[in-house]
Amino acid sequence: MPGSVKPITVKPKAVVSGRSPLSSIQLWPAIGGFNVVSDNGTPSGLAVRMPSGARSMGLGSNDDPGVVTPIRWLDPKVLDVRAARAQPLTALLAVEAWLSGPESTMVSMQSVSAFVCLVAAAMGQSCIPSWSPGSGVPGVAGPVRSLVRLPGSGNSSWLLVGGNFQVVGSSVIRGIALYDPVTRSTIPLGSGLQGQVSSILPMSNGQLLAGGSFSFPGGATVDVARWNGAQWQAMGTGFSAYTTALTQLTNGDVVASGVGPGLAVAGQIVRWNGQWFPLAVADAAVHALLAMPNGDLIAAGKFTSINGIAANHIARWDGTSWSPLGSGTDGPVNALTLLPNGEPVAGGDFAFAGGVAARQVARWNGTSWSAVGAGLAAASGGVVGLSTTPNGGLLATGKYGFSGGDFGGVARWDGLSWQALGNHVGFGEVFTAAALPNGDIVAGGTLGGFGGIAAYGIAVWNGTSWQRALDGDYSFVADIARLPSGLSVIVGKFWPFHGIEDADVVLFDGMHYTALPGLASGGSVNAVAVMPNGDVVIAGSFTAMGGVPAARVARWNGTAWAPLGSGFNAAVSDLLVDGNGDLLAAGEFGGLPANGVARWNGVAWTPVGGGLAGTAAGATELAELPDGSLLALSRNWIRRWTGAQWVPISPFGYFSRMHVLAGGDVVVRGSFGADVATEVQRWNGSAWSSLPPTPGEASRFLELPNGDLLAGFRSQDQGLGGGVLRLAGNAWVPYGLGVGFPDFRGGGVDQMLLLANGDLLVYGPFMQAGPHVASGEARLVPSCPASAGSYGAGCVGSSGLVVSQAAALPWLGATFAAITTGVPASSVVIGVSGLAAAAVPLQWILPQGGSACTLLTTPDLLDLRLPVAGSVVTSLSIPNTPSLIGQGLRHQAVVIEIGAGGIVAATSGNGLSLTIGTL
Repeated sequence: MPGSVKPITVKPKAVVSGRSPLSSIQLWPAIGGFNVVSDNGTPSGLAVRMPSGARSMGLGSNDDPGVVTPIRWLDPKVLDVRAARAQPLTALLAVEAWLSGPESTMVSMQSVSAFVCLVAAAMGQSCIPSWSPGSGVPGVAGPVRSLVRLPGSGNSSWLLVGGNFQVVGSSVIRGIALYDPVTRSTIPLGSGLQGQVSSILPMSNGQLLAGGSFSFPGGATVDVARWNGAQWQAMGTGFSAYTTALTQLTNGDVVASGVGPGLAVAGQIVRWNGQWFPLAVADAAVHALLAMPNGDLIAAGKFTSINGIAANHIARWDGTSWSPLGSGTDGPVNALTLLPNGEPVAGGDFAFAGGVAARQVARWNGTSWSAVGAGLAAASGGVVGLSTTPNGGLLATGKYGFSGGDFGGVARWDGLSWQALGNHVGFGEVFTAAALPNGDIVAGGTLGGFGGIAAYGIAVWNGTSWQRALDGDYSFVADIARLPSGLSVIVGKFWPFHGIEDADVVLFDGMHYTALPGLASGGSVNAVAVMPNGDVVIAGSFTAMGGVPAARVARWNGTAWAPLGSGFNAAVSDLLVDGNGDLLAAGEFGGLPANGVARWNGVAWTPVGGGLAGTAAGATELAELPDGSLLALSRNWIRRWTGAQWVPISPFGYFSRMHVLAGGDVVVRGSFGADVATEVQRWNGSAWSSLPPTPGEASRFLELPNGDLLAGFRSQDQGLGGGVLRLAGNAWVPYGLGVGFPDFRGGGVDQMLLLANGDLLVYGPFMQAGPHVASGEARLVPSCPASAGSYGAGCVGSSGLVVSQAAALPWLGATFAAITTGVPASSVVIGVSGLAAAAVPLQWILPQGGSACTLLTTPDLLDLRLPVAGSVVTSLSIPNTPSLIGQGLRHQAVVIEIGAGGIVAATSGNGLSLTIGTL
C-alpha cells in the first residue's frame, strides 16, 4: 500500500525449474518500484526489479541480475507475474526459472488491500436489479368465467370479460376487463377486482355489477361490487358468500345467488332494494338465475328443495311463492338462458328433464320439458354455460362429447342440430361463450390451447378456425446449453414465441430467438447438450424429430436431424458432455442399452458400469465433479461413479435437483432420510450440511461470477407464486426487488440463464415479473452493470494488428479477463491496468517500441503472460468490496517481442475502458 515499507510475502506454487526451490517471494512496493527476491535476499530467478531510486523496472537474468533492460514504468502499484506455459526463450528473460505449469502464479494479487486503497475514493452504490417488461400472454392469464356483451354497443363487438386473472394480453388487468376482439384491444375498469369474478350484470341504469369473491386493492373481500363509471364500490355489506349468479328483474331489483362458508345454508338467494335481504334458501347450491319477461324469476342448481318446496334442481318464483318446473331434472342444472320466443333453456349434468330424455340441455314451454335435438353426450360436469346467438340459436359450453365424438367444450345449436366448432377447443374447460354481431364466437374458460393454437383463457372462432384473442408468447423451457459461438440452445416448447409460431429447439443470441427446423413428434424434448464439434444433441420422450425416426435422442449437425444410434426404450431426462468430450444420457430407460445411465462411444450407446438398476425411474440428472467423477441423481438416491462402480453418497430420500459449484461442492434440493420436508443441502465431497430452506420448491440453481448462489423456485402459494432467491448468509433473500411471479397455476421459475452483460433470464409458467407483464420469460437487469468499451488504437507487430477485447466483464468479486490477438509466439505480454487514461509513446518507455504504439493507461497493476497460438488472456481480480462499484479502470496489453538478440519490438493493443459493476 502506498506509504508502507513492509514487504508483501507470497508463496510460489511450484519450484523454480533448474534452481533451488523458493520458499517465499517478497514484493516491496514502496522503494520506488519493485524488487522481487527470494527468502534469502537474492534475486528470485525472474528478477523483475526496479533499481533503487530509479523510476524504472527491468527484466533481467538470474545469471547476471545486474544486466537489465530497463522499462520505464510510471511507478506501478501491484505486479502479477504469470506464465501460461514453461518454455525457455532467452537467457535475458530467464524464463526457464519461471514457475512450471499452466497459469502458474509467482507474484499474485494477494495485495488486495493495496488495490482497494488505490480506489478508496470510489463511492458505494445501491444496486438492486430490476425486472424489465416482457412479452404479453396469448389471451387472459387465468380462468374466464363470464363473457357479456357491452349493452348499448350496437354493432360493436365489445365484451365484458370476468374471471380470476391479473394479466390480459400485455396489460396488468385484474378480474374484469373490456375487450374488443375486432381491434384486439383491452381496457381496464379502474384498478380491477382481485379474486374471482364469476358473473357480470350490466344494469338498466347504465351501471355495472360484478359478483364472485374478490377485493378492491387493500380492501376486504366482497361478493358484489358496483362500477359507477369511475371506480368500484362494495354493494352493501354483501351476504358473506361466493356469488354464483346475478340478474335484474323487470322492476329494476337485483337478485343474487351465493354459496360459501358464511351462509347458514348450502344455497341462498338474496334481493337488493337498497340493502340485501333473503329471498330464498335452498338445501344445496344455486348455480344460475334467469329473470323472465313477465317479472318472474327462475333459479337452478344442485338443490332438491327451495324455501321448503320440493323442486328437482330448478324452480320458479312468481313474486309471491316458489314452485317447481314440472318434475325438474335428474341431475344438477348449471346454466340458464332465454330463447327469443321467451322459453327458458336449462343446461347441466342430467339425462332427463320432466321424465323426458334430454341429454344435458332441455327447454321449458311453460307446461312441459322437451329435449333440444339429440342433446349432448354425458361428460364430467356436463353443460356449464348457455347463451344465445343473434339468429336465435344456442351456444353450450363445458366438458362433454357429442354423439360419442369430441365436442371440445363448445357446441352450437342452429335450430336443427348440434354442431361442433372445429375439431376441439383444447385443454381445460369452457365456462362461457358469447356470439358477436358478425357471427364470430368468443369462448372463455380454463384454457391453454384452442384447436391447435396457444390461447390462454379466451379464444375466437371466426367461422372456420379458432384464433388467438390476443397476441402473446407461450413457452416451456426444459433445458439450456451453450454453443462454442456463444449462442445458447434452448429446448422445450415455444408456441408461439418471439415471432416463432411453433418450435421445440431455438437458438438465442442474447436478444433474438431463431428456431431450428423440425418438430418433435410422439413426445417432448427434455434435454440438450453440445458436442465438442458444435453438433447439438437433444433428448426426451419423442419418437421422431423433424420427420426423421429417432428413439428419444437426435443429433443436429448444422444441416439436418439424424438419430443417435438405436436410441432408448423410455424417456431421457438429461444429457451431459463430460471433460473428455464424451456424451452421457440419463433417464427412465432400462435393459438395453443400459439402466438409467448410458455413454455414447461414437457408434453406439453403452452402459456405465452396471447402470442404476434398482433406482426408481432410473436417473433424472447428471453432473461432473472437478476430478472427473460422475454424479447421477435419481428420485431416491444420489450416486457417484468412481470409474469402477456406482457408490451412494446420500441417504435414502427424495431428490429433484442438483448443481455443482465452481469449487466442486454440490448443492442438492430434496428430502433427506426420514425427513419428508424438502430442503437444500450441500455436499463437500465427504459430508452433507444444511442450507436454509427456500419458501417453495427449488427448481434450479445458478452461481454468479462472485460465487453467490441463486435459486429459482416454484410455489403453489398464490400470493408467493415463485421467483428468484439469493443466498445471503443464513437466509435466502429475494433477488431483485423482492417480487414473485403470480400465476394461476402456482408458477415460478424452471430455468435460469445468465448473459455475458449480467442480465438474468428466467423461464417458467409465470405471467408477471414485478410490475411488468412477462409471459414465461423475464429479464432481470442489473442497476449497476459492469462494462468494457474500447478506446484508442492498437499498433501493428510482426503478427499483425494487436487487438484486445473483453472476455469477461469486471464484476465485483470476480475476475475481469481480456483476450488479445495478433501476438507473436516469442513474446511476453504485459496486461496493464490503471486508474486513468494515458497517452505515452512506447518509445519513451522502451527503445524498441513501435512508432505508432502508445501506452493508453497508467500502469497501476501489471499481469505478465505468455501467448498461446497467437493470443493471450490477461486478467484482473476484482475484490468483493462494495466501495468499488462504479469505479472506472483502464486495461491494455503491451507485447514485448523477443528475438535472438533480446527484445526486438514492443507493441500495444487498443485500450479497454472498464466500469466495475455488481450483480
